[in-house]
Amino acid sequence: MQEYVLLGRDGVPIGWSGKDHVLKRCQTYFYAVGAENIAGRQVADAHAKACAYAGVKFHGTNAEATISQWEYQIGPLPGVEAGDHLWISRYILQRVAEDFDVVVSFEPCPFRNNQVPGSAGHINFSTKVSRGEGGLEWIMEALEKLKLKNDQHLAAYDPRKSEPNQQRLKVDALATPTREFVSGFNKMLFSPGHLSNAAGVNNCKRRDCRSTTFVTCSTISLYLSPTDRSSAAVGPSSTVHAYLDCSRWLLLHSRDPPAEMAESRESVLRRYLDLEQPDDAVFCTYVFVDGTLEKVRSKIKTLDFEPKRVEDCPVWTFCALGSYQWPDGGPKSEAYLVPVALFRDPFFGGRNKIVLCEVLQHDRKPMKTNTRRSCYQAMQKAADQEPWFGIEQEYVLTEKDGQPLGWPRHPSQTIKPLGPYLYGVGADVVEGRYVSDAHYKACTYAGVKMAGTNCEGILSQYGCGDSSIRQHRLQCDCGHSRIRLLAVGVPGGSSARRGGG
Repeated sequence: MQEYVLLGRDGVPIGWSGKDHVLKRCQTYFYAVGAENIAGRQVADAHAKACAYAGVKFHGTNAEATISQWEYQIGPLPGVEAGDHLWISRYILQRVAEDFDVVVSFEPCPFRNNQVPGSAGHINFSTKVSRGEGGLEWIMEALEKLKLKNDQHLAAYDPRKSEPNQQRLKVDALATPTREFVSGFNKMLFSPGHLSNAAGVNNCKRRDCRSTTFVTCSTISLYLSPTDRSSAAVGPSSTVHAYLDCSRWLLLHSRDPPAEMAESRESVLRRYLDLEQPDDAVFCTYVFVDGTLEKVRSKIKTLDFEPKRVEDCPVWTFCALGSYQWPDGGPKSEAYLVPVALFRDPFFGGRNKIVLCEVLQHDRKPMKTNTRRSCYQAMQKAADQEPWFGIEQEYVLTEKDGQPLGWPRHPSQTIKPLGPYLYGVGADVVEGRYVSDAHYKACTYAGVKMAGTNCEGILSQYGCGDSSIRQHRLQCDCGHSRIRLLAVGVPGGSSARRGGG
């Protein structure tokens, strides 16, 4: 896993108003969707496609702990191949960033304060024995061996004792003490794991990470674990919330650049997205509702096959603390993403998919914020009544500062009364129609049952309707149409704000 921050040429992260930019809580940014919490998705998407085209074993990508910070994963791969693919993926990332005129920072501590989480590099590893029956016992024995050589491993990991690494360990709340060996569920605030040598640094900036792997392998033979294809999807595609949530994600999930760079960056992005994609690299964007019950989050996972049914999609995990769904970063914060509905991806296109998920706790029980499960159970009880639903969702398109598109900013200017805007036609009464049209086309492509769309009662407000759908499709389709709206609806850095519906 490699994290990075995208910077402008002035050294300030893109999307910031300056070095003194006030950030929201980091939980706001993890897996985030929407122009107000995301910067640089074009780069992350182009990097993913370019790596897949090049043959890099690209596992997935997602937004990280601050605006303009991203993470991607490489592997699983045996031995030194993991390092080879990591370095090529870094090279490709730097080349992609050149094309978008941004700078990639892998620094463990980009700013000397506690506000900005540093970028980390972590390695997950296993052996044939540890993956087999009785593997946990073997792991516990291995930990004792690793502990005995902790100082030797740290010396190989960061032989230069680089100042950025040392600085990060001093100021970053996410890091563990410098010389402490931690096993079991570690003491990091995020992403706890069973097997962790958390002492020392989290930066993979230099090739020294390989020497660490080799030193460790001289003690215990270590290889990366294979991808788990096991699937435990709960229930068929169903109910109201999933349909609603999916459409929210599509509205907010924007890869559109700032207005002044829109044309050039769009053409750059298209060059990467048009690259041929290998048959064994299918991007599946996992989408889920966060703890606010108003926002959706997403992660991209690479599969080596095209899922035809939702049951083909493997269950995935994520850190629930990062999405307001768990109060702390202990062992219970690792939650499950269980696929419940499968759609075509209108952004990557081709064989790529969007996978709507419900969230389960560490013990596989529904998360408290998982209202889909109770809705599904209610629909099952009423199945003999064959309930159908139709939903209309209204929303307003705004700039990042909350100003509705097309609204006057000068106090002497006013907008017209409500009358001219409902079902309006003409540049004087319509703003942002391209968003509504793009959302409509994207939903239809993905397989969402869309009934129609129209301008609403105020300037830059729109409504979209989902067709009358049987209960086993409603939740998934309604959620998915919102997802597409969130994704396509923020050209020029604008945001989509939904109304009750």
